[in-house]
Amino acid sequence: MDDWYTEYIEACKQAVSDEKVFAQFKQHRDYQYVLEHLSQTQGSQYASEIGLMCAEHKAQINWNQLMRNDTLGKPTTFIYHVPGAGKMRISPTTLRYVCLGMKALSHMRKCQMRTVHMVEVGGGYGGQCYMMHRLAAAYNIQIQSYTIFDLPEVSALQQKYLTNLLGDEIHHVRFFNPWQKHIRLEEPGFLFSSYALGELSVKNQELYHTIFTGHIEHGYVIWNSDHAPTQNFYKVTNGEDRVQVIEERPKTFHWNKVYLF
Repeated sequence: MDDWYTEYIEACKQAVSDEKVFAQFKQHRDYQYVLEHLSQTQGSQYASEIGLMCAEHKAQINWNQLMRNDTLGKPTTFIYHVPGAGKMRISPTTLRYVCLGMKALSHMRKCQMRTVHMVEVGGGYGGQCYMMHRLAAAYNIQIQSYTIFDLPEVSALQQKYLTNLLGDEIHHVRFFNPWQKHIRLEEPGFLFSSYALGELSVKNQELYHTIFTGHIEHGYVIWNSDHAPTQNFYKVTNGEDRVQVIEERPKTFHWNKVYLF
């Protein structure tokens, strides 16, 4: 395992065990590298994209709820103008989570999904999960369950973070280590992955594909385009001809493609 990732795992453990660390964990250099890396300019691009989607999707967004994602961990925030919502102080990472959440939920709606069992690979600190729960009503979608696959140390941080933000709704969220035995997805679900699935080794990708094949209806997967998905990925999607590939917008420091199915 790379040194930076070992340090990232250690940072997660510290944030779980130490309240002072948790209070500002988004300032930690390892979290800055992994999740809080977006520039102010990239935040502006996401804000513009969100404004366009609000008009296109006819989505009524409750920004007071969404901005609660910045009340924990002390993220770096800036003043942004979001078309249709006005000026607000918010982190570029939260804007990215909102943007990706809106795109994924719009895709669910186009796929005529009304009740959804969501599956996320690589959940970060839990911000995307929180955003999905708070955005779903704007798309007339009900999230019945939300399963996050991640390493145990990261899952512990996600559980602490989401318990603070979701309260009783946390019972909808399940946290799985993919190496656990007897993992079952009880209902066909919607697969969401922001970078993580594409960045895994081929061996680890195959592990996920074993778990997911036959249990995923649709998905929104952001894939690092340095290497193409394996054929097992297309088994999960029920066939390569079901997959639409588009460019991620706005671009981050990764170079990515989005796989919709």
